[in-house]
Amino acid sequence: MLARVVNAAAFTTAAFITIMQTAAAGSSPSSTATVPFSYVDNRIMVRCKLDGRGPFYMIVDTGAPDITITPETARQIGAAVVADGTVTGAGNRQVPTGSTTITTLSIGSIGLSNFSASVIDLSEIRTKLGFPRLDGVIGYPIFKRFSTFVNVDAGTISFAATPPRTPPFATSTAFTGTLPTVAGSIDGISTRIIIDTGDRSSLTLFGPFARTHGFYGRYPSRTNIVTGYGIGGPIHGDVFTIPSLDVLGRHLRGIVTRASRQTGGVFTSADLGGSVGTGVLRRFNIVYDYADKRIIAWPSKYFRSSDRFSPPVAIKAEQVAPTSDSDYIAKVMKGAPSAVVEGSTIIEAGETGKRTLQVGTNGFTCGLTSKGPVCADRNALAWMHAVATHTAPPAAPGFAYMLGGDSGSSNTDPDASAPTPMNYWMKTGPNVMIFGPAVKQMGYPMTPDADPTKPYVMWANTPYAHLMVPVTVAAQ
Repeated sequence: MLARVVNAAAFTTAAFITIMQTAAAGSSPSSTATVPFSYVDNRIMVRCKLDGRGPFYMIVDTGAPDITITPETARQIGAAVVADGTVTGAGNRQVPTGSTTITTLSIGSIGLSNFSASVIDLSEIRTKLGFPRLDGVIGYPIFKRFSTFVNVDAGTISFAATPPRTPPFATSTAFTGTLPTVAGSIDGISTRIIIDTGDRSSLTLFGPFARTHGFYGRYPSRTNIVTGYGIGGPIHGDVFTIPSLDVLGRHLRGIVTRASRQTGGVFTSADLGGSVGTGVLRRFNIVYDYADKRIIAWPSKYFRSSDRFSPPVAIKAEQVAPTSDSDYIAKVMKGAPSAVVEGSTIIEAGETGKRTLQVGTNGFTCGLTSKGPVCADRNALAWMHAVATHTAPPAAPGFAYMLGGDSGSSNTDPDASAPTPMNYWMKTGPNVMIFGPAVKQMGYPMTPDADPTKPYVMWANTPYAHLMVPVTVAAQ
């Protein structure tokens, strides 16, 4: 739902069709390509080239009706931009837009040529949601020209003239519209749902549907919080878990859902129940076959993964920032069992050095990091120091708590500070960590694309391999 870009000054069916025809008319397919992708803020990111320059990093978004680039990208490729009114997206505000013509868009060996693109400032989305690069959005024109296979198990996306072979147990779901809309059932209520790879959540209920069917307050929820950012600003909603969702021929349980509280933008549409986002879609390997208006899907390795809500990076930063020593300690308390924190040494690391707020007796040291609150024993602390200083880690086993969850880390690069399309960014949530050489012999997955809802070895191909164990935190 990042960029359902519609000209707000001409929000009519005729204008919408004109935009689509313009984008499609200048498109020409090239061969077949399979390229790697990665998830950044639960969005599919790929590298591409524009007019022979790049690489540029763009979101692949079934919820976007066109190709969008940022003003910075337009300047880099020397594209002339013409002001084109305003647009609306998932946020409440309308924002300025421009239009330009791009000679070529290349993804691997396939591409489009001589097509119109929107030019929109995506900087708020990039900074608030923690994208290291966000140069644009690839939408409907690419799906219209190519059968698109998102192979979640392999971490690749393929573009071809015809759909690939699929397993016999795959389901086929008919869809309508430029933005693929399917029949589904939300908590037993039949409705129409958009399949939206640009939606960072698992399921978004549009405001009119949520109100009509009494979803506000039906389940325990976090009320009217910022759940993301889109074109037009922050996206407010209630977050809760619904018992069931039927979509793509499957019955799913325990789906974390946001019910929109927006007063403007696409989430105020009364025509649809909502949108299914990547939180659910990554549970499937999916072929988007626009030629035959069908979506072919079968379970991926994440199919049985538990669902959880991940706040935007900007909101996490606000939640972590302490205002006093007592506030700092209160935030540290979320990182480990209270008995561990109460007996630990608590340190605060700032620009002027480290400060000890509490002297402990149990061998654990606790504090706030850029990833969240951490409590580590002596050997784990030495291991963390080795990572920071690029020295050899200790051989002795270590243990650390991170029960407050994490903001994510690359599963391949210990030095990475932000996600990129190639560094396998993982958000494990509440976890404990085990350090030492023995973790590689424990039989847990050591692949870069391991499932972070189950135990796995992080940084397996480095000297800093350690076991990540997701946990469920009970109320203390």
